[in-house]
Amino acid sequence: MEADIRDKEQELKDKGVIVKERSTLLAPLMRQLVELQEVENILLEARLAGPESLGAKVAAEVDDTTSEYLAGCLPPFDADMLMRGPETLAQCLAQHLEPGLPLLPQHFTEVVQHNINLQGPLVSTADVPRAYTMINTYSVVETTFKLCMRYWPELDIAIKRNSADQSGATGEYTSPCMLGYAAAEGLIQFFCIEQHSSGIAQLAPISPRLNFNSAIGRLKGMLIAFNIWRLLIGYTSTGPVVPLPVGYTLKESSNGMRTVTLLPGVIRKCIRHFSRTHAEQFASFELLQELYAKMSKSEHRRDIIQACSSDGGDEGAGPRLERDEYVVYLAPVGVPCTGPPETEAALASAVLGVLRGLVALHSKGFVHRDIRWPNVIFLPAEQRWLLIDLEHAGREGGACAWHGEGGAYTAASDLQLVADLMNDLPYPLSASALGLQQQLLGGGLSAADALKHPWLTEA
Repeated sequence: MEADIRDKEQELKDKGVIVKERSTLLAPLMRQLVELQEVENILLEARLAGPESLGAKVAAEVDDTTSEYLAGCLPPFDADMLMRGPETLAQCLAQHLEPGLPLLPQHFTEVVQHNINLQGPLVSTADVPRAYTMINTYSVVETTFKLCMRYWPELDIAIKRNSADQSGATGEYTSPCMLGYAAAEGLIQFFCIEQHSSGIAQLAPISPRLNFNSAIGRLKGMLIAFNIWRLLIGYTSTGPVVPLPVGYTLKESSNGMRTVTLLPGVIRKCIRHFSRTHAEQFASFELLQELYAKMSKSEHRRDIIQACSSDGGDEGAGPRLERDEYVVYLAPVGVPCTGPPETEAALASAVLGVLRGLVALHSKGFVHRDIRWPNVIFLPAEQRWLLIDLEHAGREGGACAWHGEGGAYTAASDLQLVADLMNDLPYPLSASALGLQQQLLGGGLSAADALKHPWLTEA
């Protein structure tokens, strides 16, 4: 053992590593030596060669962090991976990277040496574990994200520390899930926060507990950070490309009284002179407050557009009325439909999304009253359609000046408008689709019953 230690000390000295007195270095040194053997000789001079089990190998000639090399190392995961649960996420985070971790050789050395908090490459000199943990996680996790964002600016990752209440992680939220990590005293573990069927958020681990005080732990953490990037870029890669600046007005009425504005992650809808231009003819402020509150319940959140706060959270969500100006912030942001989908299969999926929204409204005694393609959006990452624009909604059976015999508007009236969505198509409808359309026009079918139609169950 003594001879082995002397040999190893000499080997480290040959590599330029400062070795302190053995009495102060021996125990942590031996622990780290075992780790160095596990990663098959971390080379400290310029580059690192690691085992495939870590996904940490790098070809000797690689000296490139261009976007092309990064893209080759980090192919996006499928867009729906974030919705497949903790087991699938854990498998994604453990995947190998080929041809290797996309960092320059000196960056590999920094991961092993860990900059200012290691004396030599092996021994932590941090006096305050909390500070050491913060620098560890920042150096390995957040710096990895920053590297990726430098070359892929279309995806911006925001990390909030100790902000579960601000982010809404402890309350209700929308699909697919939220990713995060917990770290203390050099240990770190990654989690996903997903919505249980009860509507309560649940925390599930998606990685082993890693020791960032060790080289092997930091390498595994870096691998996980890159794979998280692959998950997120995959989820957003099928999203809409909207070359519009923040603050862009998407819609504006001819008189300027109604505007719809694109903001970061939300839509802002404004109706000026609300009592005169809207409430008298369409829906009162009190009704819209009640409607959005009831649609925010966990059983409806995925099925219809949601009111939110200006930053996309739940706190303070809902419409407000100040000086007769109606304002509501809405999410998620999707691609507005300008007409019917291009295929019958896509049409079936769109009608399915609209009917799910109507099931939510009708179950609470409301009707939509303005179902048309501009009031439907497409969510590309989730491959589904969503019913929006609830400002013309009313109570079932109430008076409606612009629709329905005798001014009364019922749930069946909504379904007739759904049937109208299936007209003026650039392709013929199948017999099954035409059968559902006739049933929707007939008035004897509920939205919940319509969802069971074979044309939709096969969509």
